[in-house]
Amino acid sequence: MRIVEPEDFLKRPYLFSYQSAEVSGKWDIFHAHQGIEFLYIHEGEGQVIFDRQIYAAGSDTLIFFHPYQLHGTRMKAGGGNKYVRSMLLFDPAVVESALAGLPALRDFYTHLRTGRLSVQMIPRFDTDGGVARLLRRYAERLCGGAEDTETFALLVIAVLDRMRPFAEAQNTYIKNDFSGERRYAEQIMLWVEAHYAEEFQLSALADALHLSPWYVSRLFRAVTGVSITKYITARRIRQACWLLGTTSRGVQQIADMVGLSSAAYFCQIFKKATGMTPLQYKRGGAVSDDC
Repeated sequence: MRIVEPEDFLKRPYLFSYQSAEVSGKWDIFHAHQGIEFLYIHEGEGQVIFDRQIYAAGSDTLIFFHPYQLHGTRMKAGGGNKYVRSMLLFDPAVVESALAGLPALRDFYTHLRTGRLSVQMIPRFDTDGGVARLLRRYAERLCGGAEDTETFALLVIAVLDRMRPFAEAQNTYIKNDFSGERRYAEQIMLWVEAHYAEEFQLSALADALHLSPWYVSRLFRAVTGVSITKYITARRIRQACWLLGTTSRGVQQIADMVGLSSAAYFCQIFKKATGMTPLQYKRGGAVSDDC
């Protein structure tokens, strides 16, 4: 089973692919990302699975997935069938500051980010050709170039602005209609965000939620498909990458700052997650025998 890939945002807080073509049809099933994903199907026909249900998907469809939401796609490809899609995958924080002066759109984004939209697929999303032009224009600015988070944030805002009328027309807002388990899973993620830099104690997390440790572990895995330990590790690795790329702190200091007192263990899990040691990462991937 494929689970959360912590390297999604190791080098930049977003990923953008434009009109990627699939040559073979298969389930890319039960994987999840740390960030929000927008998947736009330019051309194709097949199925999408999320929330334990299978949906038909076709050309001119926008689908979005929440952070850590398990999902997969199976589109027909080959034999005269084409599957062409664009994908935006990003850290939710990328656009939050850019939405500060746009209260209506910020409210819509909050609903989307926290899972309070009942519909995650929007068919016939590009009735006037505006989406195709928008993606093409930003692809020229973003694809293959240096990191440009501001430009990418503008692209996300433009997509959100087109999504909002569809959501309002379909009355897709859900007001506090989360399942109890999903609410708890989100509380677990919030707790991790506040405590990942500390030594992890499952009992402390369970006490904060007034639940048993066994139930907390089972619930989180059931909702997200990944263990709490893997989730915390992904969060720590992501923070470590940011610290390695933006500060001059040493490996031991960074290990301490992400809740891992042993530099040797930090190097071990960092290499397992990224394929390189912390110092190799800091040097831009240069080969080194040290940690």
